[in-house]
Amino acid sequence: MEDGPYAKLSVIAVIQARMASTRLPGKVLMPIPYPNGQPLIQRITQNLKGSRYIDHAVVATSEEKGDDPLVQFLCTEDIDYYRGSHHNVFSRFLNVAHQYKADHIVRLTGDNPFLDVEVLDQTIEAHVANEVDYTATKGLPLGMNLEIVKRAALSKSAETGQMNKEDEEHVTAFIKRSPLFTKQIIQYDSRLCDLRLTIDYPSDFALVSLLYAGWPEESLSQSTLSLLENIYDSTPWLFEINEDNFQKVVGQNYEEEKAIAIQVLNRLDLGRAAQVLEAN
Repeated sequence: MEDGPYAKLSVIAVIQARMASTRLPGKVLMPIPYPNGQPLIQRITQNLKGSRYIDHAVVATSEEKGDDPLVQFLCTEDIDYYRGSHHNVFSRFLNVAHQYKADHIVRLTGDNPFLDVEVLDQTIEAHVANEVDYTATKGLPLGMNLEIVKRAALSKSAETGQMNKEDEEHVTAFIKRSPLFTKQIIQYDSRLCDLRLTIDYPSDFALVSLLYAGWPEESLSQSTLSLLENIYDSTPWLFEINEDNFQKVVGQNYEEEKAIAIQVLNRLDLGRAAQVLEAN
C-alpha cells in the first residue's frame, strides 16, 4: 500500500477458486507452459503483486475434500487462503474480509489470468475517491472485468436477512440489485471487449497458453491491455480458437434470462425458436 490518501485503507484481493469444474476440472492448478509452467492460480496471485494498493491476496476455496490439492499447493507456495462453505461463497468473502480487517475487497476468480494491474489500481482509486459501496468495470474482454466492494456493504447484506441462495453463490448479486447500496460502473470501452479471455474450456486454456508463449519477457510480471492489443493486431486469427464457447450467465429475472436465451438461439442459427421465445 503506497502513501497518500490510500495509506490508511486496507484493500485485499479475494480470489474464489475450486478444483471442481464441469467443463475443465482442476483448471486452477493447470500449468501455463510459458514461461515457467506456473499454475493458473499462481499466475493470478503473482500479477497482484504489481498493484500499488493490494495488501493481501487471499484464495477463498471450499472445505470440500476435492479442494485439498489446491490448498496443499497454496501452502507449498506460501499463498494465503481461506476455506469455507462450498455453496455459500458470499460467506467466504465476508469471513475473509473480517479476518484481514479489510476496508475494501477486490473480487476475482481463479479462471481469469489476464489481470491488468493498471486498470485494477485505477478502479480502486475511483472506488475510494467516490466513496461508493460497490464498483464494477465494464467494456473489457471477458475475464478482465473486476468488482470492488466495501466490507461494510457485505456485512450489511448479511444483516438484512433478505439474501437468497443465488445471492450466497454469486457474492455481489444482492448488492447489485438492492437500493440499500451506492454503486458505480467504470466504463473502459476496450476495442478488445468482445474477446474471451476466461478459462472454462480446453480451447480457452489453449488460447491463454499461446498468448503467454508470445508474451514479451520484460512484461512477464503483469498482463496489460496494450500487450494484448499488440498480439491481436499481429495475429487476430489466434482469438478465433475459443470464439464459439458459451459463457455461463446468471439472469437477475425471467426477462433477463429470456434475452440471454434468445441471443444463444440466434447464435446457433435457431432463428425460428428465437422468434417464438421472443413473441411469448
